[in-house]
Order: sequence, then C-alpha cells, then structure tokens
Amino acid sequence: MESKTWEELKHQGSSHYKTGDTEPIDLYRAAIPHPSYNAFDIKALTDTIKYAFRLLTRGYLQEDINKIKHYMALYEADMLTQVKKEVK
Repeated sequence: MESKTWEELKHQGSSHYKTGDTEPIDLYRAAIPHPSYNAFDIKALTDTIKYAFRLLTRGYLQEDINKIKHYMALYEADMLTQVKKEVK
C-alpha cells in the first residue's frame, strides 16, 4: 500500500478541507499543547477554536457562540479543579 502525504489525505476528506485555505485541523496539527494539559483540556480548546473559526468564516450563529461558552466553562472548571488538587 502506497503511503500518502498529509495534504493528500486531508483533501480526500470532507469538502471543507479541500479549499486550500488554513483550517482548524491545520492549527491542531501545528500546535504543541502545554505539558500540563490532559486530553479533555485539549479537546475543549480545539473545539473552541473550531467554533470560533466557524464564526469567522460563516458568520454569526448563536449555536456556535453557545458551544464556545460551554467548552470554555468546562475548561475553566477543569482548570480550577486541577489547581485545587495542587493546593491540597
């Protein structure tokens, strides 16, 4: 089986990956998360990026704003829980 490049595989996916523009998936690939982040923290932050990017490219959608608020509230609660664990 022949190996394919990142770009070849990306362009085989959904139509929104075929624009040639920078997409959130490119940002995720380029990011190096802070070593203190767990999988949930990374998920919350990347989903926030996803919905913020949608607002930038598609315009105002209250549903996207609500999702950003939700993920940021979860992230903040998780961070506060971690800080409380460290203080004990």
